[in-house]
This record gives sequence, structure tokens and C-alpha cells, in this order.
Amino acid sequence: MHRDKINKLAAELSKCVPGLLGFLGAYKRACSQVELKLSESQRQRYQVMAKDWSEKGLPPRMQQWYVQRK
Repeated sequence: MHRDKINKLAAELSKCVPGLLGFLGAYKRACSQVELKLSESQRQRYQVMAKDWSEKGLPPRMQQWYVQRK
């Protein structure tokens, strides 16, 4: 949901372009920083989505996105 924001922050933190090792190393830190800024309602919404995806698998459009990206 906040993929663009996380990617931009990871690039800023690492001073690397996406895909390089430095960028990948900063990605988790960027995720954590973005997560800290979420509202409580956003956090709850994402928790529900994560639970659904864990139990039912990813929605078809997300599965297609991952297949196309590989």
C-alpha cells in the first residue's frame, strides 16, 4: 500500500538505486519508519489484510503482479 513511499525512503537512506545491495539493506528500516507513521486505523486494516493473506493466500491480482515481476 505504501510501496512507493517505502522505496523512496529506502533509496534516500541507502543512497542507492532500487535493487542494489545497499538499497535492500535499508528496505527493512524504511518499512519500519513508514509503519511508525501509520494511523491506528491503517495499522488495523493492514493487520486484517495480513491475516487474510496468511489464511487464504494472496489475492489473484497480487499473485499476477509477483509473477510478472520475476
